Amino acid sequence: MMLPVAATGAIIHVMRRLEARLSDELQGFSLVTSLTSAAAPDLRVIISDGRRIFFSLGQGATAPKLFGGVTIDELSSGGDEPPIAVVDGQTARRGFGGPEGSSFARSEISLTAIARSLPLA
Repeated sequence: MMLPVAATGAIIHVMRRLEARLSDELQGFSLVTSLTSAAAPDLRVIISDGRRIFFSLGQGATAPKLFGGVTIDELSSGGDEPPIAVVDGQTARRGFGGPEGSSFARSEISLTAIARSLPLA
């Protein structure tokens, strides 16, 4: 996807924090093992307007939850890390492209699809 190194590093950093956050909601959740089964949650990374990172987590027939809104600048500034919070769906549905409210661009990556496509070790 030709993502800049800063964006890729920020996504990986936030993914580790999201894993810890999701282990509170989904008992035993692990990015390494929880996304490969047929019953795995649908986890996606969304990069909004090239600067904000969100995660969408769907499971079964329920509407996906949206987490994040962390900016790449916040992560690279070295200050306090913003929390990985659930985004209120009612206020997040404005604008171009999706529930995160992108204004002009949106990239979505399915972590579940990537995990399922990896060969079993």
